[in-house]
Amino acid sequence: MTGAEERTTPEHPTEHLTGPAHPIENLTGPAHMTGPQHSQRAEELIAQAHQSDPDRSAQLIAEAQVHATLALAAGGDDRPRSRWYPLLVLLVAGCFAGLAIFAYGGLNHWHRPVTLTATTNNLAALQNLTMSGPNGSQVAWMGQGFVQQLTITGPSQGMTEVILPVPASNCPRMAKMLGLHVACHPGQPLNISSNVTVSWSNADSANISLDAVPGDLDIVPSLSRPSALGVTLAPLANNSAAAQPNSMPSVCFEKPRITSGAMLTVVDGTGKYVYSGPRWPTVCAPGLAGFGISVVVDWPVLEFGGINTFGLCASAPDGTVQGLTGQVNLVPGPTTVLNDPTMVSLQARSPDPLVASLDIGQLSCTSAQTSSPACSTAQSSGSLAVCTQAATGVLTNSGQLVPSEWTRDSPFVVPLFGGVVAALVVAPLGVSVQAFMDALKRLRWRGLHRSREPVGAASKKGERNAT
Repeated sequence: MTGAEERTTPEHPTEHLTGPAHPIENLTGPAHMTGPQHSQRAEELIAQAHQSDPDRSAQLIAEAQVHATLALAAGGDDRPRSRWYPLLVLLVAGCFAGLAIFAYGGLNHWHRPVTLTATTNNLAALQNLTMSGPNGSQVAWMGQGFVQQLTITGPSQGMTEVILPVPASNCPRMAKMLGLHVACHPGQPLNISSNVTVSWSNADSANISLDAVPGDLDIVPSLSRPSALGVTLAPLANNSAAAQPNSMPSVCFEKPRITSGAMLTVVDGTGKYVYSGPRWPTVCAPGLAGFGISVVVDWPVLEFGGINTFGLCASAPDGTVQGLTGQVNLVPGPTTVLNDPTMVSLQARSPDPLVASLDIGQLSCTSAQTSSPACSTAQSSGSLAVCTQAATGVLTNSGQLVPSEWTRDSPFVVPLFGGVVAALVVAPLGVSVQAFMDALKRLRWRGLHRSREPVGAASKKGERNAT
């Protein structure tokens, strides 16, 4: 190598890459520059490169890429935070979103008790009313009225007692006429295993009182005879206590209000007994049943026909009304008008059960006849009312009528719920999305650094290879 060649050698070994005015050690700038400052400096250099000549532009772009690389390196100092922080924030937002969905579902399925009054004056459309409870233990029903006929039918699932205002001395004759091969004993009832029909010459003569033991109850109006309305009472649950004394449904016939011309007829499967007086003992008062004749018949269906007036009260935790046409009023809640026969399932919370009042002929249910207050609703001739102070479910074909807590307190719950969701779900999601966007920007700079080789360095490298 000659002296001339030695004089042409650059003083600085990196001069062929960046030029003498821009040595590589000056590219990094002050040692205290942060990642954002490196990134800002890179953007400034790129802007200057667009306004410079080609040689100067190549140098500026090379310097900008170095700053971009240093910016990525500076960002790597907190790489664990950049990598896990968005995922952690997203996880927190997801947890609160799950809690919000759970809370929304709970508020939509929480039905606080409301006051219920369901009424109808169209007994012709009523198909049946079922009152039920756990094993029938919380069901009570009683009734009173003037009916012309009582029919007891059905398979042997218990017993029903019928007390007749016939002198006890007539028991042997009744047993003989009915084909019962039993002996009459004082205070002992006659047992009849077949269906029995008890009828009177007119409805005004037959004043009955109905006492029942616990057991599911099914009330079915019947219009098989247009001139009379029948009501069928069918206890549905197996009542093991029915065979015990004083634990069976009891129907007691009072003595006729007008004894002249009154006639009582008892018919079973094999015989017929007719009694027309003249003695009609009082048997329905406490302690007087022994003055009449008691007949115990197979249970469970009692059908009352030829009704003049009749009132039936029943109370139970659950009830189902099929063929209800009328209205269902809830407080607080909506009033629903049912124009077409509809099945309505009802549920009440203890100790305020459903109270059903079936009234025919202006004979209404009284609070003394059930363990719960009667419906405080004016009833017309031929009506049904079901009431409670603590209805937790009123289900129709259109859904649940008892308003949920979300609907009931929506003016307060909805804004509160929206604020909580915005603070605990939407805000963390926004932070997480921003963190992911920042990570994508860093990847963009890294991709730019890897895909583009410095222009100034490449040109100088080519000149060096040519020499």
